[in-house]
Amino acid sequence: MRSLFGRLRRSFFQRWRARQWKNRHSRIFISCWLKSTESVHGALVQLERSLASKGIRLTFVTDAPVLVSSLRLDIIRSGFFVSSPRRYDSPVPDNVAQWLSGILSYERFWLMSSGRPLPDLQRHREAMSDGYHYWLEVLRESRPALMLVWGSTAPLSQLHLKLCGELSIPVLVLERGHFSGTLMLDTVGQFAFGGFGLQPQRVLFGKSQGQGGSYRHYSEWVRSNTALPYASYNVAALSELREMLESTKKRVILFIGVNDLGTGSLLSSFGRWQESDNPFSSTRAGLKSVIDAMNVVAPNDILLFKPHPSDRGNYTDLVTGNVHLAKDVNINFLIESADVCVSLATTALARVLASDKPLVTLGFTELSQRGVAYECRATQDVSAMLRAALCRDNFPERITNGHAYIGSLFENYLIAIDQNVPCRIDMEDLCEFIVERVRHYG
Repeated sequence: MRSLFGRLRRSFFQRWRARQWKNRHSRIFISCWLKSTESVHGALVQLERSLASKGIRLTFVTDAPVLVSSLRLDIIRSGFFVSSPRRYDSPVPDNVAQWLSGILSYERFWLMSSGRPLPDLQRHREAMSDGYHYWLEVLRESRPALMLVWGSTAPLSQLHLKLCGELSIPVLVLERGHFSGTLMLDTVGQFAFGGFGLQPQRVLFGKSQGQGGSYRHYSEWVRSNTALPYASYNVAALSELREMLESTKKRVILFIGVNDLGTGSLLSSFGRWQESDNPFSSTRAGLKSVIDAMNVVAPNDILLFKPHPSDRGNYTDLVTGNVHLAKDVNINFLIESADVCVSLATTALARVLASDKPLVTLGFTELSQRGVAYECRATQDVSAMLRAALCRDNFPERITNGHAYIGSLFENYLIAIDQNVPCRIDMEDLCEFIVERVRHYG
């Protein structure tokens, strides 16, 4: 009964707010798929308040409990899979069917890869079609002046990006930033798939140099910052591991796992639709390639493996001999303890650069073609690039380029949600940008 009363009360407040706003305010949408409570949620709520004071209504598309539980916020409740609260029994247009089929296949791939049950294919097709019609209806009726889409890899994010493009609704891609207390905002996609990554390294370096070489200050801040997302997965190292690392005379290679689905790494094994040029299709594939390379160039050295906190995979068959699992160990401690770090596309790459550690990247990342990492475009490259990293070939130049990249992140890309973070852009700047964007183009 209490649950029913809560739903009725919430429905009343939502209808009341809609009447208050109607014909008097512009409206924008923002999606957020972070379920665990983080400082990001507080920043987004503050953004909603700031925009409301300027006559812009912010509607959240989310199932994050900390946001959904607020009666004050305007919420369209949805997870990041495509769904609809009602049936439409209507086919999709022929020009939509192909790309929607791609999202369907990718969603099934996501479900299968994350160990979730697969629905019946026909019912799944119907649900995808209903989801298309539902969100098309929502966006057409609401006509948001702007949509902030959370990431560019989740199935519903991909649908929103497609629909906004067809309806000429401007979009910005929002995600967690590279460091705690930051957000990233892009016009194209997230990280390696974003527009920021398309800027040549020389452009980024020039911007940072223009500040009198201040990019080194940013790297120093990163090294001194101990705050981390997924705090429960970044605890102190076990005494045995710490003692081993402190006493060993062997070289230590750290392999940093990624969120295969969230980063889009698994898209490379998915098929033709939106296929990325990445032969390293997953954390497991990347880890195996490094183990094989170490057997050739560093057979007696130590390999530490830090899985991504969201990774539920079983790697016991690979963690043998000189390979050690460091699942919940603080990643900053691991990076500082390593001689060389290796990873695919992940925000942790920036933390490695700030620590002046040789970095081997597997496949396409946002650092590609920047003269920063020892880049592997194919599995055959791993042995040579790992050897080059261990020998620190051309490393001083890579350090300089890496600091320039870090500086450009803080000056031109990341948004501070904490006043202690030294980004040039903060949430007030984001609010002002949205207001001006809506005022002139909304």
